[in-house]
Amino acid sequence: MADLKKPAPFFYYVDRSREDDDDPHLPIIPHGLRVNLPCKMHVILDRTDLADIVSWMPHGRSWRIHKRDEFERKILLQYWGECTMPSFHRQLNNWGLIRMKQGKD
Repeated sequence: MADLKKPAPFFYYVDRSREDDDDPHLPIIPHGLRVNLPCKMHVILDRTDLADIVSWMPHGRSWRIHKRDEFERKILLQYWGECTMPSFHRQLNNWGLIRMKQGKD
């Protein structure tokens, strides 16, 4: 009797539940796709261990970088690789996010 396979996607399912995760805060995405900036920022802003560097504003409509040097050294390097602050600002602009230096949002 022939070995019958279940229809896609069941026959190529791989159980990864017991594998170690290098960064459990990054969302799981299909191979070959990249996590976009808003998704990465949500992951970063949800991390309480980074709240002294970057955090949501009290009203929750915007976020603030408290320590620029540490943000560049720790966060940009870890989540964007060799990214600089001007490059990060360009990415924010591309997503339609507005950089505010002072005043109310």
